[in-house]
Amino acid sequence: PEIRAAREKARAAEERAKVEGAYMDPKFRVEWMGIPRDNVSLDPARTEQTWYTVTQEFPFPGKLKYRREAAVHESRAAAESAGDVSSGVLRRVKQAYLDHAFLHRSLAVTREVKGVVSSLASVAATRYAAGLVSQQDVLKAQVELSLLANEEITLNSQIRIALARLNTLLNRAPGSPLPPPPWPKGRIAPDAWRNAGEPEAAKSPSARMAAAEADAGRAMREAGRLEWAPDFMLGLSAVQTGDRQTGWNVMAGMTLPIWFGKNQAAASSAAASSGAAEAKAAAARNDASYEVSRLKIEIESAERRIELYDTSLVPQSEAVFGSALINYETGKIDFLSLLDNERNLKRVRLERERALAEYFEKIADLERTLGVDLGMAGGVS
Repeated sequence: PEIRAAREKARAAEERAKVEGAYMDPKFRVEWMGIPRDNVSLDPARTEQTWYTVTQEFPFPGKLKYRREAAVHESRAAAESAGDVSSGVLRRVKQAYLDHAFLHRSLAVTREVKGVVSSLASVAATRYAAGLVSQQDVLKAQVELSLLANEEITLNSQIRIALARLNTLLNRAPGSPLPPPPWPKGRIAPDAWRNAGEPEAAKSPSARMAAAEADAGRAMREAGRLEWAPDFMLGLSAVQTGDRQTGWNVMAGMTLPIWFGKNQAAASSAAASSGAAEAKAAAARNDASYEVSRLKIEIESAERRIELYDTSLVPQSEAVFGSALINYETGKIDFLSLLDNERNLKRVRLERERALAEYFEKIADLERTLGVDLGMAGGVS
């Protein structure tokens, strides 16, 4: 609905531009001259004369041109605004999708860890049966399983909320089913985002919209300067005497722009509005350029974090947990130390997935800023 409203607003601005470039409708009037007093009648045959007049107003040359140009640029700004709204909604959809997908991934990791802890509980039970450890190890394993079951319940609830949010953005009923979202398999090609720079930032939706508004402001400024110029009017009258057409009258007129204060105020207002629009356009370009630079830094940082998790933290945590499991089975460490290593492995794995989600969030932000597709959808699929 939000996108549809923005598009309808843009269509209204486009139609308004057609109106601004057109002449005023001509005017037609009838004048009865010499109506008899004793027998009032508007019958042209009974009056002295009847005039049929058509008049047309003509703005001073240039006024219509600049008003039309301003309306066209305003229409372009409305179209860019509609595109910006669409891009914003798409960004929220991507965020909702990533939230939904991350929760599903967190649930999958939690279930995997739950399976590992279940195996640990079996090991603890076997060692307890053999008299190698106390019953406390078995109870700790059961408590850990209960905690993981509680996390499952929480994640399932959060998944339902995230699904409702995603459906709402897609203009679907909140409870509509959707298939489990695929988790990103990798990242997009680095050149897709590293090559984005100043030229691309200047073409961002917000910068293009502000530029169109600045163009409209300049056209209105030129139109404001012509407020001092008079407008013209031409008229043609057909004269009827009795029941015969007896002649023609031609009329010419012009406005007298003598109210200097009003005209000066109109011109000053248009000039000030133009200056404000140009400053806004410059600010939009600067903001877009800053956003592009900031997001590129954050994307690069996210890539390095993911590489660190993939090459060091996750493999090291898995190795530490494997070593701890062997040491527990041989009685070198207690069960609490083993659980600490299990929890650390789970935390590192979830942090890695969170880093990947944040990476794609930044990619989505960059796509939103530039108004282009950098390949996020391909990376997710």
